[in-house]
Amino acid sequence: MTKITALLLMLTFSAAPAYAESAKEETHTKAVAENNYSVSLEGNWNDVDFYTLQADGTFGIGEHFGSSIGANTIFINGDSDSSDFQNLRASIFTRNPEVGRLELAYQTVFGPSNTSDYFSVTGEYYFSNWTIGAYFLSDDLTDLNDLNIYTNIYFTQTVRLEIDLLDSSDDSLVKGTIKFQLPEITGNEWIFNVSYGAALWDNNQVGFGVTYVPKFNGSLKQYYRRYSTNIKAALFH
Repeated sequence: MTKITALLLMLTFSAAPAYAESAKEETHTKAVAENNYSVSLEGNWNDVDFYTLQADGTFGIGEHFGSSIGANTIFINGDSDSSDFQNLRASIFTRNPEVGRLELAYQTVFGPSNTSDYFSVTGEYYFSNWTIGAYFLSDDLTDLNDLNIYTNIYFTQTVRLEIDLLDSSDDSLVKGTIKFQLPEITGNEWIFNVSYGAALWDNNQVGFGVTYVPKFNGSLKQYYRRYSTNIKAALFH
């Protein structure tokens, strides 16, 4: 055996664990790859304006389950009235990053004059570069009759289009949102969004928002399929 042959064999075997580890990461099916946190700010403007400050955390529970908690405060400014709402939301879910997610959530909305409680059931199915999902929202688990349908399409790993029917975060009948990262400029920790919604009220909504995820170094697609969750709820975004 020549010295060159021996050197090639040594390099091949020394590289094998690295290739195996890479393949392991690509096929890993944990519900939450790593615990993560985020804070976001969003505004939607027209006849009725919505300003939302929100914080979320997502945590793994073993291999196949995860949980999320979130809180936000919303200022709603209309032509004739203004209101503040605070929300708390907690969920438990099971997820396979190659297949989809099923979630059960509980939410409390603190309004100016009353407090409301909601339950929701969310299901998502993952295709290669797009997601189809739906959630039922109700104040009674025996009467989940408010069906909301949504989808998102990944044009690249860092750009996606979301389409929501009956979006309850700003009372839009149909809402389209572009979410994107600018990794070369702001890094992977920052996620931006621009939205346009056909409103249930008088006029349509135009929105802008930004989300900060500390220490996150993955793509937008990885974030919503392996780390955080695609939150769907009343007055959450």
